[in-house]
Amino acid sequence: MSAFKVAEMSLCLALGALWLGPAAVAAEPRLTDVRVALADGRVSVSCELRDALTDSMMERIATGLPTGFSFQFRLDRDRKRWFDASLGKSTLEIVAMYNAVTSEYLVNFKLDGKLIESRVVRDRDGLERAMTRIESVPVFELAQIESRDRMLVRVRADLGSKPGFLFLPTRISTGWHRSRKFRPNDEAG
Repeated sequence: MSAFKVAEMSLCLALGALWLGPAAVAAEPRLTDVRVALADGRVSVSCELRDALTDSMMERIATGLPTGFSFQFRLDRDRKRWFDASLGKSTLEIVAMYNAVTSEYLVNFKLDGKLIESRVVRDRDGLERAMTRIESVPVFELAQIESRDRMLVRVRADLGSKPGFLFLPTRISTGWHRSRKFRPNDEAG
């Protein structure tokens, strides 16, 4: 991130805190508990996204508009003294829609553009769990990867955009988070 962008974000947060008071500064969305499991030649990832479902996002979902965010996964070769070499990329999109007639939320999960699961939840707590807790999603096939070096998975959540400096759109995303390092022949996770 450039120094100008960091300064811009810091200034906006500081001015917002002064103008609206301490209660107006919300917690930043963050990824926690990134875990990797290897089974049957697949790399499955689990993680949790915290402080992502804001009141404005819930209001948007309540209108019936498809609303959600995406998780970006990168499988990287671990290198101690150089940049990690990327071996694969994958994206998990989670989109929720509210049905006012049945008072239910439909949550769709798409991995690299293909629908892998749909869930119907009936309350806000269930919606928050469905959208923010990723449990053992198989994101990479190790059979397609020829490397036997140590690997790791990086995860980032992309939450959309918001108006920024001079009303230019600013992307909202978490930083990259790393999993533990593993080898392709490990089976314990």
